[in-house]
Amino acid sequence: MQKLINEIQNINSRNSYNFIYYIMCYVGLNILIIIISKLKIYVISIYQMEVSHILNKKIMQKSKELSLKDFESKETYNILRRAQNESLNTCFNLFKTTTNILSQITGIFSLIILISMWKPHIIIFIIIMPIISTIYTANVGYKKYKIELSRTNERRQITYVNYIMTNDIAYKEITVYRLADYFINIFQMINKNIIKKDKEILNNQTQVGILLDIIDEIIGAYIIYIIMVSTIIGEILIGDTILYINSLSNIHNSLISLLNAIIAIYQESLYVEQLFKFFEYDSCNKNNGKIKVNEISTIEIKNLTYKYDTRKDYALTNINLYIRKGEILSLVGKNGSGKTTLVKILCGFYNDYEGEILINGINLIHLDIV
Repeated sequence: MQKLINEIQNINSRNSYNFIYYIMCYVGLNILIIIISKLKIYVISIYQMEVSHILNKKIMQKSKELSLKDFESKETYNILRRAQNESLNTCFNLFKTTTNILSQITGIFSLIILISMWKPHIIIFIIIMPIISTIYTANVGYKKYKIELSRTNERRQITYVNYIMTNDIAYKEITVYRLADYFINIFQMINKNIIKKDKEILNNQTQVGILLDIIDEIIGAYIIYIIMVSTIIGEILIGDTILYINSLSNIHNSLISLLNAIIAIYQESLYVEQLFKFFEYDSCNKNNGKIKVNEISTIEIKNLTYKYDTRKDYALTNINLYIRKGEILSLVGKNGSGKTTLVKILCGFYNDYEGEILINGINLIHLDIV
């Protein structure tokens, strides 16, 4: 474009074929940029689908290794939800951001060389404010990450309340016991605390952002003033003027995008850490028995006692039972008496009980129950 505009100024003194040549080069270059841009979007879209599929599969494979006690653990369940909700898209965004950085670095480097050949000191004015803004944004991003981690339980409660209030799964109970207002109040109370904290961060971020942008605009106006003075005194041509103004604008915008991308990589890596934390999680309640039993002849329970980690009272205390093949038994008891807990233990879902369970005379913990 610089050559094209300069050629207009000198069209009377030079061959007109040069003018046509520069137009064709300009159009051809733009067409090439369009094609590359479309191909980039296509490749990234394909990659996003593949990454999403692979990570979801890995999460399900890892979930298969978890025990029922792991799913009932608040801490473990939170790790799983963070891996699902925050890390999947973050992994793809991390790749996308990294590829964008490579192209931005190339563009910035070439433009900086161009400006440095004219007035090198201007580069300092261009980069100073974006760097300051980036440092501040990175600090705010880290604070937001820490806050979101501490909100996992609240997010789960809001999601659960919203689900039961907008689906028919608990309509009967909510209507009969008049629980609608109760759940709405819970939603409002939790959400108000979240919004209050977010507003404080947003207000501070907005005030600092306005101040930094104003300073940045003043610096930009000073740089344009230098370019215009150079044009007026004949130091540079009109085409050069447009080139330098566009180059300075592109350097500034690209530098901001580059620094923001670096911040994004830093912040996204924090969330991706949750995915790896889930993959590295080791279930301590998995049954690792090796003995296979094809047919169950007897089940003997000796002094079985069990207590949930989150409760003070025991769910089962000194249970003794002997069952033979072919016998029909019925477990009867009021709600919370331990019927379901006993069945879960017999199925091998919990292995942190006291006492013994013998299947065909073999301890349950030695059996392969998968």
